[in-house]
Formats: sequence, C-alpha cells, structure tokens
Amino acid sequence: MKYQETLYRLNTLLDCLQQHKEVCIDELLASLQVPRTTLTRDIERLQSLGHEIEFCRKRRAYILIE
Repeated sequence: MKYQETLYRLNTLLDCLQQHKEVCIDELLASLQVPRTTLTRDIERLQSLGHEIEFCRKRRAYILIE
C-alpha cells in the first residue's frame, strides 16, 4: 500500500510541475496533504530519476527546468 501511495504522489507531483512549470510549495503541501519532509523527499526522488527541479527561495516555489 505504501509503495502505491508513493508512486501516486510522485506522479501527481510531476504532472503538476509539468502543467504549471512552477508551483508554490504551500500549494503542493495542501494538494498532496503531506508534511514538508515527505515533499522534499519526493522532489529528491524525482531529481534522482533525472528530472531537473529547482527550488526558488524568493518565490517559495519548485520549478521544473526543461
């Protein structure tokens, strides 16, 4: 069950970033309903798979670089 939840979150997160290119961290936390540590870990997983995702401190948003 945990594996399926993680996979769902990763797909949802990647879809959101692909659609909007930049997503505020608060929006992601609210839509995924996970703690910040889980979101950070998920972002790191996507990065390790080759997705270029950066965090902009000024805008407090994750940005998908293509």
